[in-house]
Amino acid sequence: MTDDELNLLFDALRQDNAGLRQDNAALRQDNASAHEETRRQFDVAVAETHRHFDVSVAETHRHFDVSVAETRRHFDITVERVEKRFDLLAESVAHVNDELQRTRTELNEKIERTAAETQAMIKFSHKELDRRITALEASQRTLEDTVSDMQTRLERLETSTH
Repeated sequence: MTDDELNLLFDALRQDNAGLRQDNAALRQDNASAHEETRRQFDVAVAETHRHFDVSVAETHRHFDVSVAETRRHFDITVERVEKRFDLLAESVAHVNDELQRTRTELNEKIERTAAETQAMIKFSHKELDRRITALEASQRTLEDTVSDMQTRLERLETSTH
């Protein structure tokens, strides 16, 4: 290959290279434009996502506030019902307590009355038993005296007959 041919080849390569540089510059320009368009679309999508998120958060807060208010209302109603039941229970307990106190008083009075009656019967029975024992003791003494007199008589009779 001659120098002229080599120079022609280099010139052709330089022209191809210059064309490639122009094509590359055009591609870079297109890429920059596409990048700008993508960036713009991304920014729009981000802004739209933020708006949607803000709306969703606001909606969630509103729904939460409504749910909290409704739950609080239900809770207040439930507490009111429970308080009424406790009031009824307290009344019932007080009534039962009164009944127990009344029954206790009646039982104490009955026990005291029964104990007094029992003590009176025991005193009466004791007096009656004492009277009977005294009578039996007197009868025993009389019998002993009679037996003693009879023995004395028997001894006298036995001594007189012998």
